[in-house]
Amino acid sequence: MRFLRIVSTGLATLSISLVLCYLFIPYNRTLAETTNNPQRFLQQGIVNLQQNNYEGAIADFTQAIQDRENTAIAYSNRCLAYLQIDDYAAAIADCSQAISVNSQNVESHLNRGLAYFRTGNYQAAIADYDTMLQLVPNDLRGFYNRGLAQLGQGKFQNAIADYNKALSLRQSASQLDSLSEISADIYTDRGIAKFMLVDARAAISDFNDAIALDDRNARAFFNRGCAYHRQQFFTKAIADFTLSLLLDPHNPDAYMGRAIAQHKQGRDREAVQDLQVAASEFLAKGEDNASQHALDLLHQLQQKTTFT
Repeated sequence: MRFLRIVSTGLATLSISLVLCYLFIPYNRTLAETTNNPQRFLQQGIVNLQQNNYEGAIADFTQAIQDRENTAIAYSNRCLAYLQIDDYAAAIADCSQAISVNSQNVESHLNRGLAYFRTGNYQAAIADYDTMLQLVPNDLRGFYNRGLAQLGQGKFQNAIADYNKALSLRQSASQLDSLSEISADIYTDRGIAKFMLVDARAAISDFNDAIALDDRNARAFFNRGCAYHRQQFFTKAIADFTLSLLLDPHNPDAYMGRAIAQHKQGRDREAVQDLQVAASEFLAKGEDNASQHALDLLHQLQQKTTFT
């Protein structure tokens, strides 16, 4: 998961993180059942992907690439394995190789788009999703992933349009695993786009829909808490930040948001505790500046300075 930070309105600088969800990227399961070695390497690589043995999968796909009939599939799947270990340069290189062998390889455009997205190259990601959607015009994944890239570019209306299309295609995507969770993620991310357009009420409606589909969606609770905070519904914000932390106890931004809402209600003792935890969690994630910001707010609170 990645963070898109915004700054809340007010005199001080509360950073609210709106979390972008993971992108759904299936591997290619259609393989001929033969007994020659390259085919077996390809099949074993798929098994290793299923078992989260990514280094093993990479080794198997490296061997499978030698089979000319399955070169594009092997490169595409090795690209996916590299994505799982966050080696985005290698993933881009492999998906590009797969596309050079077979420009119609849908999964390679999808996976390379994700690699570009995760490196912040949103325009290149959008280009891959555009190509993918030319090949398969009704693929939910292409619209949803392109929506995330549009959001990354700050094109919130375009993102909403893509999320709308993705939601309209849910029935045709019923073969996908965990469709309810994926739908909940789409509602959550559409809510984020609406929140960025300063439409907190519409954002809350989307977060409500996400929670109705998946009541263990920590992101939806967190972001709904942000929207309630913007509307100054601090009791509701605190409740949502608390629920989010029950599901994801290491989200420093949820501690930050709850601390601010608690301070607004005069609950400074609880706010101090949350700011201390936030500073520690940020530090554990290597976010030194954010950790220092939490400590600065803690100092302001200890000095009886009002912040928002």
